[in-house]
Amino acid sequence: MKFQHSGKVPKSVILLVCMLVLPIQLQAWILSLDHWDNQLLNASPGEILVLDPDVVTPSQLAMAKAKGLIPLAWLNIGAFEPGRTFSDHLDPKVLFLPGKAPKEGTQWVRFYTSSWRKVLRERVREIAHAGFRGVFVTGLEAPMQITDEPLPIADMIALVARLRTWVNAQIPGGMLLGFGPLPALKALGPDLPIHGLVFSGIWSGPMGKTLRPWDRDALLKVINAAFPSHIKRFSLDDPGGRIPPATISQSARRLGFDPAFIPLPIRIIRRPLP
Repeated sequence: MKFQHSGKVPKSVILLVCMLVLPIQLQAWILSLDHWDNQLLNASPGEILVLDPDVVTPSQLAMAKAKGLIPLAWLNIGAFEPGRTFSDHLDPKVLFLPGKAPKEGTQWVRFYTSSWRKVLRERVREIAHAGFRGVFVTGLEAPMQITDEPLPIADMIALVARLRTWVNAQIPGGMLLGFGPLPALKALGPDLPIHGLVFSGIWSGPMGKTLRPWDRDALLKVINAAFPSHIKRFSLDDPGGRIPPATISQSARRLGFDPAFIPLPIRIIRRPLP
């Protein structure tokens, strides 16, 4: 199973992690975007819930916070997701380039427009008012996808910077965590104002296919050159390949990654406290 932000979203993803360089000490992630399960409340205090703001109810969010959990809200800043309350009212002529609105698949939007920024800012207000502690950001690859010729990367960096400003203003100590394909994240590079990023396929690719060592070394060189050390790194791999998960975990931690695995449940191996 591929972990991605477009198409159908997995019902729940559990990621265990500690020692994050973030405003809050984080110990786990649980991603639940299309339903609520009271078993989510079995998580330990200090763990993170990444939730769909259009699905979770105020009472459910209150229960999670009462358990000492840290809720983050899913937010796609580069693509239109049908059914979203904050963007469904927008005119397609405002959202999409002429002739570019797709009938199927990911619907990339003109993320650089004032209309899109306006609804995102209002969305952050909704997220903060609901009681979330930050945002899980997707859609970062929109500049490479909206047209045949990539748009200026600076437009997406500027949007993320605005998003961080809005989060800081509405949610003191709030955080931004992001996921996207490596070429897009590399292009955004060290200027991306975000706390942590998830990279997939460093040790194994789709269907558990083992990544060749020289290809992995090339990926790691790209990541090390593109991202400063203060951005927390996660690796996401398929454990069905030739490399045992324990070996991946050991190598990942040695290289500064918290390792995670697919298929469900995805789990990031916890590092021992110093």
